[in-house]
Amino acid sequence: MHDLCLVPDVEIPPKFKVPDFEKYKGDTCSESHLIMYARKMTVYKDNEPLLIHCFQESLTGPAAIWYMNLRGISTFPELASAFIQQYKYNSYLDPNQRELQAMSQGDKETFKEYAQRFIQKSAQVRPALEEREVTDLFFETLSPFYSEKMFVVATPKFTDIVDTGMRVE
Repeated sequence: MHDLCLVPDVEIPPKFKVPDFEKYKGDTCSESHLIMYARKMTVYKDNEPLLIHCFQESLTGPAAIWYMNLRGISTFPELASAFIQQYKYNSYLDPNQRELQAMSQGDKETFKEYAQRFIQKSAQVRPALEEREVTDLFFETLSPFYSEKMFVVATPKFTDIVDTGMRVE
């Protein structure tokens, strides 16, 4: 049993309940997952064996298999570094400004649905965009139907553009 555990000397605090984690499959930003994990486990930041042991509860599929194959990890920073190294390629797959500029509203997509899809994708761009940049990029992707009617709305606020677009629609 000792040889099968990554951290065999882990001590689980009394009444400890593993937090609910969004499961990481290995196909999204590893750094974001690690941040979310650390924030949920911050109360136990001084218990490195517990941090290492519980990390497997936040993984599923290929990422869980990766964890099971780990050896020689003795600190949480080592685990975090190995995790980011393993899944660093995902950062190359994150959306960028060019992808935002290439977006367009679908034929059966409402203005609101398109705005939601756009803002969700823009939130994944790294480094993060300023609100004015998001607003400008969004405006550039609008069809002439909207942009011609909304041209007079000079606002750096994304929400104002969305409100106006929904009224135009």
